Amino acid sequence: MKKAVRALTILVLIITIVSTNTLYCFAHPYAFQHNKELEAVLFEEGYSKYQSDTIRNYVTALEYASYLAIDQFGGSGEYQFSFLKTMKMGGLPLRFSTIDYSEDLMGSGKQINANTHRLYTHQGWDREYENASVRKFWDARRNILLGTINTVLGFSRLPGLFGYSDKCNSLAGIIYYVHILGDYIEADTYKKVSILQDLAGHEKTDGNDMISYLSQYVEILFEDQRDSVAYKELVDGLEAIAKDAGTLVNSFGGVNTEEEFEQYHQCAIDLLELLKAQIPTLLKGEDHFRSVFYPNI
Repeated sequence: MKKAVRALTILVLIITIVSTNTLYCFAHPYAFQHNKELEAVLFEEGYSKYQSDTIRNYVTALEYASYLAIDQFGGSGEYQFSFLKTMKMGGLPLRFSTIDYSEDLMGSGKQINANTHRLYTHQGWDREYENASVRKFWDARRNILLGTINTVLGFSRLPGLFGYSDKCNSLAGIIYYVHILGDYIEADTYKKVSILQDLAGHEKTDGNDMISYLSQYVEILFEDQRDSVAYKELVDGLEAIAKDAGTLVNSFGGVNTEEEFEQYHQCAIDLLELLKAQIPTLLKGEDHFRSVFYPNI
């Protein structure tokens, strides 16, 4: 009897350990994956954020600000908010509750969850909402990422008076879309990305798509590098992917077959890989970025 009880106890312990590790591996890598993708787009291969405490803290601040702007909901994120406050990042509201995405912003009283949190935060970086409550909420979220980028890179000395610069907004937009691309790549059905902004233009909403905005941000942020190989390859790549993705979006019925989704999904993968290949070189060529993250060059 004692042996049976002992065996059962051991079995329960094993199941508990396996279940705990499984839950950990399922929940934790989600944020880590977004951060890993972001670092791969911002920095060249082999770059170490641990070369100094300042650089490590700045990279962490960008990742936390991205999370709070895009993915926070249901009371999570107070630690990240406190970290940014401690680091004296700009753009933060006085209270965490100002940006806590816990209830439907249209006043229905419904609680936000993992399946609904994308409704007002994954629709486009420069998306303008007609509803005043949604617009106020999204502006507060945007300011966290904009203020953090501006504090780290010093685009504007008085953003409170003159607003954030176009370059600051463009880098924020790129960081934003790296996150959205991560959600695209994670999806295994079109239904899971149908709520997200299209990769490329739709006939009825031309210009209000991810690649159109990315193209604008690239042109603004890297205006002094337009003759570089990296810039030309990035622009050409964006145009090519936009053509392929746009064909699928504008096909009869849209992306409505498994084969079309596989092709559309590949466009998202190709787009992220393109950003990883070219953006780090271009950012390294920008004085604001290089002086902070490549101080020894």
